[in-house]
Amino acid sequence: MAKIFRSGNSKVVSLPESALRQLGLKTGDELLVKTLPDKIELVVSKKKKLPVSQEFALWAEGFITRYKTVLDELAKR
Repeated sequence: MAKIFRSGNSKVVSLPESALRQLGLKTGDELLVKTLPDKIELVVSKKKKLPVSQEFALWAEGFITRYKTVLDELAKR
């Protein structure tokens, strides 16, 4: 049984350690929350975060800023 409790301004659901172990989850992993009429589904996110260097992150941010107009137009296609 999971329990809902307050953490700051948020509500948190605690999950049994056995369930986390079975799914290979650890603190910091992300779950997708799907709300349905009579239940909530937690889905393990398969998206992996890639490590990115600070240098690359700054370059990418500059690229996006510089070419924002072009990128916005491409996104519409």
